[in-house]
Parts: sequence; C-alpha cells; structure tokens
Amino acid sequence: MFLVFQEFEVKNRRRLEFELPRHVAAMIDRHLQKRSPTLCPAGTPWLFPLRDGSRHMAPTDLSARIRTRLKRELGAEINAHLFRHFAAMIWLEANPGQYEVVRRLLGHAALSRTLDLYAGFEAGTATRLFSELVARSRPR
Repeated sequence: MFLVFQEFEVKNRRRLEFELPRHVAAMIDRHLQKRSPTLCPAGTPWLFPLRDGSRHMAPTDLSARIRTRLKRELGAEINAHLFRHFAAMIWLEANPGQYEVVRRLLGHAALSRTLDLYAGFEAGTATRLFSELVARSRPR
C-alpha cells in the first residue's frame, strides 16, 4: 500500500510516494472494514469520505477535525501541519545530522530549505552522543 501525493497536491509541485509499513496498511484495512457498514455506504473508496460516500472529505475539513479532536483530547492547539515538524524532530533526534533523509521525507526540493527549518533540532542529542563517545574512549 502506498501513500501518494500528486504534483498538484504539493506546494513545490514534486510528486511524493511512500510505501506504508504492513502494520499501517493492516490498520487502514481494519478501519475500512469497520467504517463502511456503519458510517458510509459499503464500497466507498475514500479513506476519509463524506458520510454519503460521494467523494473524499475536503483537506481543510479533515485538518479542522484533527485540530478539534486533539484540542479535546490533549488540551493543546495542534494543527495537521505540525505532524511534519514532529516527524522531522523525531528523526533528527534519533539520527543527528541526517538532513537528507528529512528532506526526502518531507519532500523539500532543496536541502537548504530543510536546513533552514530544522538545523539545531538535534543539538541536545548530538551533544549527548559526543559525550558518550568521549566517555567510551577514555581509559578505564
């Protein structure tokens, strides 16, 4: 199963395609099996459809629902776009300096854009890793 964004759906007009892990694909399949009979007509092809199944939900409506749900559940103002920043932060904290991976993950055309936005996110982790390296290299 793939998540695909066509050129016209992305700010920088670059097509993005991601293969979903098997467990995520299985979660989507389970959701579709449970959802279709109760929330919309059987066979509705959209992951996030209108209740009548005629078309997909508008991205702005889906984003508003996510924001409202997170506010209710967490008490925090979190919009869907912040998931991109969160993904970059998680990756860089675990893998300091791997900006090219973040660039590809987020679909930035230029590495400079990624560096402008995310350089320094992993500074604490990089410092800790360096300290651990120095500690391991010291004579016992």
